[in-house]
Amino acid sequence: TSTFDKYNPFTIKGSAPAYLAGLMFDSLLAGSLDETAAGYGLLAEDVSVAADGLSATFRLRREARFHNGDPVLARDVKHSYDTLMGPHTSPAYKTALEDVAGLDVLDERTVRYRFKKRNRELPLTVGGLPVFSRQWGMENGKAKPFDQVVMDIPIGSGPYKIGPVKF
Repeated sequence: TSTFDKYNPFTIKGSAPAYLAGLMFDSLLAGSLDETAAGYGLLAEDVSVAADGLSATFRLRREARFHNGDPVLARDVKHSYDTLMGPHTSPAYKTALEDVAGLDVLDERTVRYRFKKRNRELPLTVGGLPVFSRQWGMENGKAKPFDQVVMDIPIGSGPYKIGPVKF
């Protein structure tokens, strides 16, 4: 039993269930509890960092799926990044990503994050961002403003889904 008034753990207003972001939304990389500065592929099957350290390219696993069965695609990663950098999310994302210049979709399963300066931690930082479906928050074929995605059941890719809830 817990107290919450929204399912969107990324917006500022309201309280989401504890640990919802970590349990429902996978990221490109997963960290290791016994190894600092390490990341292992989760949604991504491959990652490469440019020799100059100014970009990191991730290739998504073909078998990566959202809870609704849709494949996790590069445009979902871009949508998630753009949304997290938007006006309706916690400012902590903008602070953590201040040295990220942007994200490019290279093909259906490949994205490249561009960095403003060399920083060995940036590939791990962007690799740890949550990825959610572009379909989350759609209403009549249009995306709602992200701060209005409140009680829409998240379309995540993580190991857990939301079960029965009694409000």
